[in-house]
Amino acid sequence: MVSRLFVISGIIISCTKPYIKATKLKLQCKSCLNTKTIELAPGQNPYVPSFCEGQSGHTQKCPKDSFVALPTS
Repeated sequence: MVSRLFVISGIIISCTKPYIKATKLKLQCKSCLNTKTIELAPGQNPYVPSFCEGQSGHTQKCPKDSFVALPTS
């Protein structure tokens, strides 16, 4: 999906491929399957939290850096 299309008159001397910047990132913990959504401001680099808060019924602590990005985010 393209958010903006524009027209330029004249000779184009340089161009680059378009790239996707995330605005909302959905992460899931590998051990407890807890999901977390992170809202990103325009131009902000995505970050992944190091620690999982876990679920209330989960007795063990989740390991460090256990989040992975979901492909649907």
